[in-house]
Amino acid sequence: MKLIIYIYIYIIILFIFIIVSKIIYLKVYFQKLWITNTNLPRGYIVGINKIFNCLIFYRLIFKEGSYCTSYIRNVFKNKTQTITLSKGCYEDTYLILHELGHALGLVHEHSRKDRDKFIKIHYNRMSQGGNGNFFIFNNSYYYNYSTTYDYAALMHYTAYSFATAWYKFFGYPVMEPKLNEQYIHMMGQRKKMTFNEFKRINFCHCNWCKWVSNYTGEIYSNKKTPCKNGGYADFRNCSKCICPTGYTGDLCQKIIPSNSECGNTSFVANRKGTSLIYNNNMTCHIFINATEGKKIEITILYVNAPVKKRLCTEDIAYQFKYVRDKRTTGLLLCGHHQKHMKLTSESDSVLVFYKGLELHSLLVFYFKEID
Repeated sequence: MKLIIYIYIYIIILFIFIIVSKIIYLKVYFQKLWITNTNLPRGYIVGINKIFNCLIFYRLIFKEGSYCTSYIRNVFKNKTQTITLSKGCYEDTYLILHELGHALGLVHEHSRKDRDKFIKIHYNRMSQGGNGNFFIFNNSYYYNYSTTYDYAALMHYTAYSFATAWYKFFGYPVMEPKLNEQYIHMMGQRKKMTFNEFKRINFCHCNWCKWVSNYTGEIYSNKKTPCKNGGYADFRNCSKCICPTGYTGDLCQKIIPSNSECGNTSFVANRKGTSLIYNNNMTCHIFINATEGKKIEITILYVNAPVKKRLCTEDIAYQFKYVRDKRTTGLLLCGHHQKHMKLTSESDSVLVFYKGLELHSLLVFYFKEID
């Protein structure tokens, strides 16, 4: 009889330990989550009464289900809104963040109205029923607040999502990037939200600096804070700006300082061209400028950087911000590349991040000014 009682007590203690462990794990994760590129303060998913400064969740419930899903934005005004999590999602905090993004109003990046400019979708490679995950949402359903397409968005599926087993096995993706084939390695990351995703959330819920119209999604032309390089006013202090990756200063007018070992990191492109070599363990932010109205052609000659599970993420990659919109995650390069790759800037400036994590890290590239 005593043995049975002890067994019952042990089972109860074990059950409590499992529940408490998961709660602590989620608390620790969300305590660290909202730090980089965001003005959403730290918060907990457990006891989630006020997770962000300007967002009040009267009730947000996570429930167990056979799949992971969430309503997009606040659907019910006077009713509990739930996020459904399967066991796999419950154990992966990044998937929880993905579903929380839906609840805050984010749609899948590959469902944007302009997505066909950036990706090609092969419907013939999808498993049955997969095409329902690639519907385009129009502007009456969501606003992108003038942010551009981001291959590294947390709300972006992987290139092989919903592919049949055979297509996946032989390496034929469902989604192919149109701008550069290397973007395929950025699609589907689950490490963090991008600057543009945080910007959409903050404009939607924290538009206290009156930068946008939440009726049309348009950014006002007469905004008071003159943020540079795609930054936007910080709702906690409207005289300062929240800056994209790589930029700093009250108005995002400065480049983040590099390690002293990098030497000179500011260059002017000319017609003759310049070669740069970066190696070893250091972090450099290289700014290249051309004559106004001209463009910059970059030839990447050699890359040696870490790579993990076929996905290339900002924390381990070399990054080339060559598109006009500096808010968007630049082209990320990981692994070993000897094949020459050309990039042409959309404006007269380029920002390159060299993140040397190992002694044998290496980046070699050449740039010149073009018409």
